[in-house]
Amino acid sequence: VPEEERQATLAALKMRKAEVEKGLNALPFKIETQGQKNREKELGVSMAHLEKLLLMFGNAVVFVPQDSAPIQSMVPKNQRHEREKVTHDEARAGATELPRIS
Repeated sequence: VPEEERQATLAALKMRKAEVEKGLNALPFKIETQGQKNREKELGVSMAHLEKLLLMFGNAVVFVPQDSAPIQSMVPKNQRHEREKVTHDEARAGATELPRIS
């Protein structure tokens, strides 16, 4: 992998790790509901994957098979954040502005 691509990937991985850490910190201290348990597990899996990728791309030389998918596709996305963003954007698009009452 070229050095600039490795550095760009490291930056993207660090940003993604910060997002996952923020999500973990936002969880309640006491996990009670199934949804909270699922969210905690999902974030834990993402964090483990990100840490492996950070270790791999932290090396000076990174070997990636030529037939592999683009490196950016290896970065796990925050699925909940993406769903909320789409929902928010859809709600915003469907919202109508109310007239002002003077």
